[in-house]
Amino acid sequence: MPSKPEMGSARAQAWRRYRKAMTRLAVIMPLLLALGIAIDWKLEGPPPIHFIIAISLGIFAMVMLTAALMGLSFISAASGYDDETIDPTGEKDAARWDRTNSQSRPWSK
Repeated sequence: MPSKPEMGSARAQAWRRYRKAMTRLAVIMPLLLALGIAIDWKLEGPPPIHFIIAISLGIFAMVMLTAALMGLSFISAASGYDDETIDPTGEKDAARWDRTNSQSRPWSK
């Protein structure tokens, strides 16, 4: 389990940026959804309340989940979590994945 990042470290800064971006998105998304519903209301007339609730929750959840997963992948790469991974078997896999290795391409003999 990774230790808690120190205040000035790159990890702490990455997590602060992530939380700030997710907070901003959580504030902006309902406003954009309200705008979209208002435009639909003006063009097509009043939609049923169940439609408004279902579409709003579905779009909000999809956008937030997508942003969260993408943000976590950026945090992992930017803060060094990817650098900490180790080979659990203790072997060096460089030769196994080397494209010039003739054993990895038996058809090239």
